[in-house]
Amino acid sequence: MTTDSAQARQAEPSPLPMQYSEDSEFAILTRAMAQSLQDGHLDESEAMYARLCTMDARAESVLIFPVMFAIQRGKALQALQLINELPADRCPELRVLCLNVLGDPSWHGEATALLDSPNPTVRKAMRELLCKPLDS
Repeated sequence: MTTDSAQARQAEPSPLPMQYSEDSEFAILTRAMAQSLQDGHLDESEAMYARLCTMDARAESVLIFPVMFAIQRGKALQALQLINELPADRCPELRVLCLNVLGDPSWHGEATALLDSPNPTVRKAMRELLCKPLDS
């Protein structure tokens, strides 16, 4: 990894909603875990996620990571079951993602309905999944 790419990666915001300084051990580990997951290093990223959860128990409530681990391991149905055990308004974007990966045609209607979500993260995710232009 070059110094420039390392600096660029350091500048990326943490995917976890907790408030940590960008140079804290937690924030650095979070970015490393997200990059490791993106690179397909599942065992490594799951180990980092476990460490994050021991550093701050609130990390366990951020379900994008266990859902993405399951999807990348070919266990999208298990991820969907996890999401379906939650209240309907919790992580609707992850439910749609799982349905999409599973090839369930209902994902499209659910994604379309979420385009007007009050949550900007959900709106952005659904626009990307539906290949629609992002909000300006």
